[in-house]
Amino acid sequence: MTSEDIAKVDNWQSRVRVAHGMALEKGWWDDGIANRPIEDIENNFHAEVSEAWEEYRAGRMATWYADPQAVLSGKVPKPEGFFVELADLLIRIADAAGAHRIDVGVVYFNGPGFNIATNKTIWRLHYLIAKCDFENVIDECLSLAANNNHDLWATIREKLAYNATRPYRHGGKRA
Repeated sequence: MTSEDIAKVDNWQSRVRVAHGMALEKGWWDDGIANRPIEDIENNFHAEVSEAWEEYRAGRMATWYADPQAVLSGKVPKPEGFFVELADLLIRIADAAGAHRIDVGVVYFNGPGFNIATNKTIWRLHYLIAKCDFENVIDECLSLAANNNHDLWATIREKLAYNATRPYRHGGKRA
């Protein structure tokens, strides 16, 4: 995927196309869909939510960078933070939807929803993932971001740009 493809990510369909295309390029589907059990994929969804929880617990809601010098050296810095982890979750869901041709339903987002506490949203995301209710997972993430005046689309594009710089299978990971 090119930086131009990433820059155009602004809706569910473009996210699926770019996220799955990038996962293909990085080797995540080289062994075929049959060799990547859906349980592994869903475990990765839960891992992203748990990482978001850890960022929340540490008080790191805003995007931050472990290596701020990366920009000075011409590298794309790795973004971190609560909303970055939610972006990772949505990228993973988009990749799985592209690979398995899963229709998560029509994703409508009409702005902020109920202003539910972040800790309850984290619990709810785990619950919705377990139910395979990905349409509501997406809506919860977008609602939480909107309620916190956070542009989750921009964070998704930033994380995709970083992911484009990562090595094949990120150093040999299995799932």
